Amino acid sequence: MNYGQSELPPIAITTDDQRRLSALAELNAARFPRVAHFLTRELERANIVPDLSDLRSVVHMGSRVRYRDEATGRVREVTLVYPDEADISRNRISVLAPVARQSG
Repeated sequence: MNYGQSELPPIAITTDDQRRLSALAELNAARFPRVAHFLTRELERANIVPDLSDLRSVVHMGSRVRYRDEATGRVREVTLVYPDEADISRNRISVLAPVARQSG
């Protein structure tokens, strides 16, 4: 789903995830500038919460989520992970994957 800037869903991330995702954006800035820019923009609008926060009610790194592919109608259940942990055969999808960036 594509959102306009004013319609974007809220983001809450832990301090550690904010640090790791910022480093990931910096690391990918030259090779994947659009992805790095998107990630940086999302981090800027995120609500940063302590690492020990209860995040059961929000999607976060390690969350298991269900989504429906708008084009096919197929429903999938995946876990949101860092790129080095991604494994589509285990339904582990990178936070940098297009579907992860567009989910809401």
